Amino acid sequence: HPQVPPAGGAAGGATAESSVKGRKLLVRILDTFVRKFGTLKEYTLKLCEAKGEDKNLEDPHMLLEFMPFRSGSLSDITIDVTKEVADCRQLIKTLIVAVRTVVWSVSNVKNQTVARGMQEHECLITAKLLKHGLKCFGVYSNEDQAGAKDEKEILELFAGVFTVLDERTFRDVFTLNMQALFDHIVDRETFILIPQHFLTNQAVTRVFTEILLQFLVGRMKDLSTGSRQETTTMLNLFKIAFSAVSTIPENESVLRPHIRSVVGSCLRHAMQEKRPVHYYMLLKTLFRAVSSGGKFELLMKEFISLLKSLLDSLTKLLSASQEEETKELLVELCLTVPSRLNFLFPHIPILMKPLVQALNSSTPELVHLGLKKLEMWVDALQPAYLDPHLQAVKDDMMPALYKQLQSGNNTFAVAAIRILGKLGGRNRLLLRDQALLDGKEFGEDGVQVTVQLPKNAGGFVAVPICLDDAVKTSLTLLEKAGVDVHYKKQSLALIKAALGLVVPPLATPDDGGMSAPPTIAENLAEAEGSLLATARSEFASTKDEAKAATTKKILGAVFLLGQHPEFREEMLPYLDGVCRYAAASV
Repeated sequence: HPQVPPAGGAAGGATAESSVKGRKLLVRILDTFVRKFGTLKEYTLKLCEAKGEDKNLEDPHMLLEFMPFRSGSLSDITIDVTKEVADCRQLIKTLIVAVRTVVWSVSNVKNQTVARGMQEHECLITAKLLKHGLKCFGVYSNEDQAGAKDEKEILELFAGVFTVLDERTFRDVFTLNMQALFDHIVDRETFILIPQHFLTNQAVTRVFTEILLQFLVGRMKDLSTGSRQETTTMLNLFKIAFSAVSTIPENESVLRPHIRSVVGSCLRHAMQEKRPVHYYMLLKTLFRAVSSGGKFELLMKEFISLLKSLLDSLTKLLSASQEEETKELLVELCLTVPSRLNFLFPHIPILMKPLVQALNSSTPELVHLGLKKLEMWVDALQPAYLDPHLQAVKDDMMPALYKQLQSGNNTFAVAAIRILGKLGGRNRLLLRDQALLDGKEFGEDGVQVTVQLPKNAGGFVAVPICLDDAVKTSLTLLEKAGVDVHYKKQSLALIKAALGLVVPPLATPDDGGMSAPPTIAENLAEAEGSLLATARSEFASTKDEAKAATTKKILGAVFLLGQHPEFREEMLPYLDGVCRYAAASV
């Protein structure tokens, strides 16, 4: 008698067979969806062309282009672009939601003969889905807030399709198609939402970070040779990849093997290229990501062996740089190299000059960084080690600290005086040479007068100024080449008006009163106008010593302008009047 197979074995075979048939059916459904996306990419391209160029859609030649996407004869085709775009968007959204379920089902079919995940031909179909899908989003517009919101939603929805893949399939699909995704991001920057979604998704963040970093590190040369859009895209992708390491600590081990390659490539290309600013910006992003929170011990260890060569290269580049923007970037890089202080302190002498440059910077962020670093070193390092290095840069560092005391920024001033206080008596050892201070002849700040300046809405506004400084600044502008004509006219008007303050009317007992000679009185009346209309009483009430010093400056300015070829003809009447006035007042 033939043996009857056990009931369980028959049932298992039937289950396996139905599982295989079910998988084949799901793959056919997936392939159908992908083909539909392939048709849509062509259709959306036609719609975008018609919408962008505002073509006449009643033209038979134009309607012929839509024939492949319509059934019926040419006379039956009517195209309403606005309606077609809206319908196309809704169709794309529906397809994405449906295909996500199919992709998950294919990846998770239970089969004893095939491991979980997709087979090779199924991976190729999924890769086509990525390629075709990326070309269908041209119908979305980010011109207004609603359009931008819709585009963001559909891109994240599309990215979610691939997060249900198993790791092996996901790696195969994106390793082969990373260049295509990059090209789409270059063409349309909003597509960066797709890699952002992957990097923040716990299921695929690790594998995608690895794929993305391998792709970007292999294209480092393009930061100097690529187009502006390509370099911007690369920097943005590096930034979000490093941010993923900051937000998801498990990605630290993914970034670690690339630290040396990124740092080495940046320094090598920076020394070879004429415009290396993109490499400095990349290093800046990397340093900030690794230093954030001080929690990435593995990444910090990678920098220990790089410290000396890295700082030597950065300081050499800083010495050779000419542009102010580049100098500031390099100073920041020198002071933000990721490292614990116990590994960094042997290299403190190299960092002293960048520190002083940071303290003297016009950029508030760089000044704050310099003060923070200096205070940290004063707190943590022994005076016997730190003081000799401070002595080496004292001529530049102490004036920089005094500059911050007088900067008007309370935060910087408090930090500077706190540093001087922490140095204690040691800070006086840094003052062996006299500081270069600007002295004043008198205790007062010169002659203070009120200037009437016109307002846009009409009328005048009273502004107190120091007349000495105003005359000095006006004379500088008049003598300096390349100053705008408008500012020269205003400077000349101020000096003429100021001259009216030092040439008051004369009074003698013989004739009952004598005014300034007509030649100067008329000119002064015209020049003074309303500029210093209320200043006579203020000038008269000033102490005689300060008034005499200001008078000398104003008269000196008038005589200097009288010798200047550009202003000689205009100032001669004033010089003549001043001389006559002086003779009459003796």
